[in-house]
Amino acid sequence: MFVEDLLNGWKLYGKTGNGSQLNANGTKIKDRQVGWFVGFACKGMQTMTFAYLIVDDDKQETVASLRAKSALKTELTKILITAEKKTQLTGGLLRLYQNFRRVKGLGFYSSRKLVRYV
Repeated sequence: MFVEDLLNGWKLYGKTGNGSQLNANGTKIKDRQVGWFVGFACKGMQTMTFAYLIVDDDKQETVASLRAKSALKTELTKILITAEKKTQLTGGLLRLYQNFRRVKGLGFYSSRKLVRYV
């Protein structure tokens, strides 16, 4: 389940999944995918869990689950950079819940409370 090392000692773990959307009668819509990437990132005792969902509005050339993974990694990197900078400036604990940006289909949870769910 390990995916890769991220910046400043964070490690990313996760799993992709992919499927097809359904019509009202329950048949698959071939050109409309649903893809997700779920998992967690950790550094020392800090852990963040996430789920990133993509629901296609039209046909796409790439697999939705891989797009979800890529988009999550991009957004997570931005969030971690912001959080690390804030921590260095304040000298306090890493307070990720103050740094999350609104991202469609992205939910983040800390080990203690809901951080952000969009």
